Amino acid sequence: MADLNPPATAVQDQDINPWSVEGAQGENGEVAAIDYDAICSKWKTSKIDHALLERFEQVTGKKPHRWLRRGLFFSHRDFDKILTKYEHGEPFFLYTGRGPSTGSLHLGHTIPLEFTKWLQDVFDVPLVFMLTDDEKALFKDNLTFEETLAYAMENARDIIALGFDQKKTFLYSDLKYLSNHFLMNAWEFSKLVTFNQVRGAFGFDGSSNIGKIFFPSVQCVAAFATSYPEIWSDEPATVRTKALGKIQCLIPMGIDQDPYFRLVRDNAHRMKNPSPKPALIHSKFLTALQGAGGKMSSSNPNSAIFMTDTAKQIKNKINKFAFSGGRETLEEHREKGGNPDVDVSYIYLTYFEDDDEKLQKVYDDYKSGSLLTGELKKMAIEALQPVVQSFQERRAAVTDEVLESFMKPRRLQWAGNPNPKPKEDKKKEKAEKKPEEKKTELPDRTYRWSVMASFISRSLRPVAARRFVSIPVRPVRPLSTTVSLRSDNVSSQEFEVGELQGAKFRVEPLRRVGEDDATKRARLVYQSRKRGTLESDLLLSTFAAAHLSSLSPELLDQYDRILDENDWDIYYWATQKEELSSTNPSSADSPSTNNIDAKPTADQVTRQPPSGEWAQTVGNFKAAYRPVPSRWKDSEILEKLRAHVRSRSVDGGEGGGMGFMPPLGPAEVKN
Repeated sequence: MADLNPPATAVQDQDINPWSVEGAQGENGEVAAIDYDAICSKWKTSKIDHALLERFEQVTGKKPHRWLRRGLFFSHRDFDKILTKYEHGEPFFLYTGRGPSTGSLHLGHTIPLEFTKWLQDVFDVPLVFMLTDDEKALFKDNLTFEETLAYAMENARDIIALGFDQKKTFLYSDLKYLSNHFLMNAWEFSKLVTFNQVRGAFGFDGSSNIGKIFFPSVQCVAAFATSYPEIWSDEPATVRTKALGKIQCLIPMGIDQDPYFRLVRDNAHRMKNPSPKPALIHSKFLTALQGAGGKMSSSNPNSAIFMTDTAKQIKNKINKFAFSGGRETLEEHREKGGNPDVDVSYIYLTYFEDDDEKLQKVYDDYKSGSLLTGELKKMAIEALQPVVQSFQERRAAVTDEVLESFMKPRRLQWAGNPNPKPKEDKKKEKAEKKPEEKKTELPDRTYRWSVMASFISRSLRPVAARRFVSIPVRPVRPLSTTVSLRSDNVSSQEFEVGELQGAKFRVEPLRRVGEDDATKRARLVYQSRKRGTLESDLLLSTFAAAHLSSLSPELLDQYDRILDENDWDIYYWATQKEELSSTNPSSADSPSTNNIDAKPTADQVTRQPPSGEWAQTVGNFKAAYRPVPSRWKDSEILEKLRAHVRSRSVDGGEGGGMGFMPPLGPAEVKN
């Protein structure tokens, strides 16, 4: 019989974040390999599949990099859209970065950087390279800002030695460069993101310093073209522009950095100069010498091959520390073969052996047992030593002048796609296929202008209105602010006051299906305080504070529905005298709704507020313009609103009106 309670396969799940990478840990203490499929599933990234690689080769005319072919860069967000931009010759730029915590890179650092350099060569686009010396001092208590800045300068030389093109690469230190448009973007972005959001994304808590909390804004806005006005023009704009904001960014990076850019993708469109979501392409981690479950780390010298290591050090590290997939004895290995999938020497060959056929033969021979562990390690040593030595030679040639030329803000030079494909005019194509349609019922431009003229004429004195509106105005019915959820069977007689013919308005109610009583009352308090005018804010917020807790379910439903009405309608229905509300708007005693130049009567302008009217309505109060429709005329909720007004009016129970909104606090429901 199967065990109904099998032991857990892992006592600790894998932990992937921008500051640490740990594989899942089993009960026996063994650390499992990083599960990249699980990361893709959890973070909802897209796998780089064969179809995307074929598309890449078709668009660029270049064979995909061996790291793409072998799945070492395995995941993406919107990389397909970047290929489309390149295909049509539309601009985009590359962005990547490095956090300088030591004075030297290790082999794992160089993988995404080498890949970025290859993308720069293929696409011929500008690259901005961020050295986050501020971040390292904020997140590591043992480092000072002076130390991380010094590390940044050393790392900058390492980066240049990887072969980036100076004409199209801007390399910068946060501590030296951040100002002006970049800093404005960072502060603006920080206003869009709450502490709860960054806490959820990065695990911050009450002990996190405020620098850590702000830093994600800095790293995120590095993906905005508006942060670098200098690279786009010899005479950069003095203000951030929408044109630059439209340029998309492609970011090659380790998968552990994805949380930063999920944040930016969620908020890029909310910036003053909206930007497209940055496209991302993710790499796997270069396995630590000790094997699966971790990556090379600067904090553990025995886990990494550093770019300063000598040939002898590389040989010793591989022979002594590189995890082997071989068997315990030679005889067992010959008989059963080794496991190349976990063998660190073989894994390193997948990165640095360019010949696919040769690599496949190594895999097969090791798995069959014909290739021994010692022989495989020798192959890895011979592959890595020239890579590191060549790097060291190039690094020695990076002078102070070369360093300065990369780090100087300046206009970059690039060419992009030399043979862009013309973009199809989808609108034109659609118009050609589209049959002749009936004329729309919506108002045309002349009608819209006439409505605007009508509104201005009613709002200003006639002479002033004519100064603003000089176009001929054909007769239209006065513009209304009324927005409500009316059913089709409501009498059209109720529409005669200030409705706009030919246009339909719709309100999206906030109510929810299955809402419990407490949630409903809380929502109604919110809706009562978030109105479109000060008058309705004061009326409804004070009413909610005084009466919402005691309303019956039936009255709550009525109040819920009346909040869907226009703010001015609710206000006037509740504050005008009842006898005026039933006045026929077309009668001779009331101002004409068709005469846009009609003046309020002297009594309307000068009279004192009568009983039941708030002081705020004194002035151009025109009661006849707001008749109460039949759906609310005899309703209990409107009577309660009027009673509330009377109690707060200048000669009511409390007097003096209500000049402020009540404080917001927990409601106690009265039975």
